[in-house]
Amino acid sequence: MGRRSPDAVWSGSPCRVAFSFWPGWGLVLGALAVNGVIINLLLAVFNLMPVPPLDGSRILAWLLPAQWAMLLDQVERWGIAVIFALLYFGFFEWIFELLLQPLLNVLL
Repeated sequence: MGRRSPDAVWSGSPCRVAFSFWPGWGLVLGALAVNGVIINLLLAVFNLMPVPPLDGSRILAWLLPAQWAMLLDQVERWGIAVIFALLYFGFFEWIFELLLQPLLNVLL
């Protein structure tokens, strides 16, 4: 058998090269991927809440009649205070348990 050239060693994918040096990479990358999915779902659910500074309020305003949409626009100046109040009283924990857990069960 002939000697392998350095190009043959590095011709594989970077993951294959990393796995050959440290087999534990698979567990680390898997954990990072699962945590990335969880964080992205958490942010997506949070962003779609119908509290005025978030995107969910824009969707809600589009669906509401014009008078109610104008009322929602007036509430927008207090949106950050509403978000902090909802965080303080644990409303988001309830929403995340209700919406996020089924999503995680389906995806993971």
